[in-house]
Amino acid sequence: MSFVTLSKQTINHQLQMATIFSKSLTRTDIENRLAVPKQALKLLPNFGDRHRVCIRAKDHGGYFWSFECSIRRNGHPKPVLACSNWLAFVRYWDLRVGDTIQLHRERDEFTGVEFKIVVQVAD
Repeated sequence: MSFVTLSKQTINHQLQMATIFSKSLTRTDIENRLAVPKQALKLLPNFGDRHRVCIRAKDHGGYFWSFECSIRRNGHPKPVLACSNWLAFVRYWDLRVGDTIQLHRERDEFTGVEFKIVVQVAD
């Protein structure tokens, strides 16, 4: 059996994190669908010729969620998370108007790209 020793510097190079977006939730976000800022598109999975992609994200509690992100087929893309899993996430974390979510993209050389979703409760 052999063991690999990684330095802190090596680990930092292997794991790179980028914030895709941070958003204060609105009533529409918690009751219907999450409107995703358009500038987040460049850090989300490539849509190619499709109008939907699946985003598998781990929350700050360690649970994995599969969200479907879609864009309009014509005109302004306006990305949204409009799937039952988004509303289940809202209920699970008891999200309210004014709470903030952050979606992060991590690049891990061992496991590939991974998404994290973090909730910050409003005061």
